Amino acid sequence: MTTDTPTEPQIIQLNSLSASTIRNVTLYPARAEVTRVFKFAVNAGQTKVQIDGLPTVMDRESLRVDGVGDATIHDVTISNIPTPPTTTNSTLDSLRLEKERTQYALDRCKRSLSSLETLFGTMNIQHVDVSNLSTIMKSYDSTGEELDEKVIELVGKMKEIEEKIKSETEAQGQKTKTELNIRVSVVVVAGAAGDVELVLTYACKNVSKRYWRAGYDIRVDMSSATDGKQTVTLVYKAVVTQSTGEPWENVPLTLDTTTPTYGAKLPVLDPWYLEEQVQYVYSSLAKRKSAGFGGGGNSNKESRSVSFDARPHIAQDETIHEEEKSDRVDFKYGSRSMLMPFASALALKKPTSQVTSKGSVNATFRVPGFVTIPSASSREEAKDSDSGGVDHEHTFSITELELDAVVTWAVVPKKEARVMFKAKIVNSSEYTLLNGKASVYVDGSFISQIDVPLISPLESFDCPLGYDPTIRVTYHPLRKKVTTTGFYSKTKEHLFTQTISIQNTKTISIPALKVIDQIPVSAVGAIKVNLINPGLTLPDPAVLSSIANAAVAGTSASGVGVGANGADADEGLGDDQVSEVHVNHARSQSLKSTNRLSIAGSYFTSKAGTGAGSTITSAAPNGTPASPAAPKVKLPGYNTNVIAQWEGTDELETQTGGESKSEALERLGKDGKLEWVCQNVPPMGGETALLDLVLQYEIKVPAKMNVKFFGVRGE
Repeated sequence: MTTDTPTEPQIIQLNSLSASTIRNVTLYPARAEVTRVFKFAVNAGQTKVQIDGLPTVMDRESLRVDGVGDATIHDVTISNIPTPPTTTNSTLDSLRLEKERTQYALDRCKRSLSSLETLFGTMNIQHVDVSNLSTIMKSYDSTGEELDEKVIELVGKMKEIEEKIKSETEAQGQKTKTELNIRVSVVVVAGAAGDVELVLTYACKNVSKRYWRAGYDIRVDMSSATDGKQTVTLVYKAVVTQSTGEPWENVPLTLDTTTPTYGAKLPVLDPWYLEEQVQYVYSSLAKRKSAGFGGGGNSNKESRSVSFDARPHIAQDETIHEEEKSDRVDFKYGSRSMLMPFASALALKKPTSQVTSKGSVNATFRVPGFVTIPSASSREEAKDSDSGGVDHEHTFSITELELDAVVTWAVVPKKEARVMFKAKIVNSSEYTLLNGKASVYVDGSFISQIDVPLISPLESFDCPLGYDPTIRVTYHPLRKKVTTTGFYSKTKEHLFTQTISIQNTKTISIPALKVIDQIPVSAVGAIKVNLINPGLTLPDPAVLSSIANAAVAGTSASGVGVGANGADADEGLGDDQVSEVHVNHARSQSLKSTNRLSIAGSYFTSKAGTGAGSTITSAAPNGTPASPAAPKVKLPGYNTNVIAQWEGTDELETQTGGESKSEALERLGKDGKLEWVCQNVPPMGGETALLDLVLQYEIKVPAKMNVKFFGVRGE
């Protein structure tokens, strides 16, 4: 009778870098998933496979082990690779001893040099024989030179010894790779001898920065513009970097927009209580009231307030300090509850030209071909920190898009006469543009780098294109004329005129040019500012109220800037809110305008009138009663449409929501900023063929008030 003796389990040691191939690398914004394949032969029975050299940044909870072949996986363990015991040999011992001796000799030479300098510096010329001075100097030079040569020799010797120690240490295997210090042990039981394939899938955390981010090249060819429409080429790129410690060589790369979350759940709102708060306020105002004539009250005032906010309490001493500064009693907000922030990670959808998995929230796509991405170790990143730390970024093109855009020009000549232009790009593709950096090229020349926000399909974003030197703007000196009115209460009326000249030296028309300027805003009740040209008025409060009411009722309001039944938009406004358009120099015949005035040609502000051939028409369509709220002044010889409006009107027109629109409309003109929108500005050949915009306003001040107008000719 024979007895089977149990055989010792087979042990196979593998290195992850040399004994495996990478099947796939999937990059998430903050994680990387790597799939490695190991192939080896096993005997029948139990085999323990030790895989060393896996990255330290590996998420141990994410490890997944699969097998292919006639075998069963029994156990999987993860551990750090033990640090090998320190071994020495005679070569290392002698090198370290030689290094120590060299260091002592180097220190001794440095001390000798220091002593020589000290000795020579303490010598007194009165105690030195002049005949021996030459000998002393020669002795100093020769001794110092000998010590300098010795120091240089010892420093070079130290470097040689250190290199030898480093080489010997590496040869002894004493270098520890901290980036690849994870060991995975897998116990495999096979029914028969044969080949086995293990597939390891694990995730790596990125502790420094994102594994991949979106990048763009925006290329604009101005010669391809047609009627203000522009086609923009956008190159969608992926910028990849990794510092896992393991190189990714010739691997298929997959990009994913998903942001993995663990244990995410919807936040719960805590009860939000209102409470009566008793507050004792000691203010200088209360003290003065109690100490005044006939005052016998207690300065220790008790104030009560009901809290409607969940803000934290303000310190008592800060409250007292603020009240002593302002001499008033105020209230403080407080609550027992805290606001829970609704923090949620929004996964971004990013479809691409090679979408492999497309859902309603996230997208996964493949980078064409195979790529190689070496690891940027911490030491290499430290060396490259002086160059910006971008040497290890790898860029891969995903797709190229042809998008529609509208190019507009704008200038603020009061600050700078140079005209800037930008493109409003519409994402007409099915791709979601992730936020990232974009390099902008105009006619093949690099212009700037901008930040592209998250843009969904059919959304748009602004892309600055720099300055356009072919459009010349002249901001002429401000002119002033002063008149005095009144008999008993005299008032000085200052009439200011600002002319802005525009010349288009292009060979084509400019689709839209926006010129931005401003008038002063009075901060003193005695000073009145009236806008004369262009004739813009502040929005009618009745219209603002109707827009807000329409938002509540769920209806849309129309007739912005015009009162009911075609009434003047400035009806009911105060004297300091009325703006006037003077025609034929007759103030009694002034026309009221809304927040924009449409003018053909150029403004004409001569005191003699609007000029021959000019006409005044209404903006009402055919069949609609003419409204004096939107006049048009046409001058012969120009086909350019110029629209004057308060700054922010364009943004207001694209704004949705009645209540917010009412608030935005109420702010129009309050800061005195206005703009002209010049449409289809034609090319001009001569110096006299200019488009002149005229800003005219008057400032009324009491005659006795001393007012200084800076920047005005003659002031």
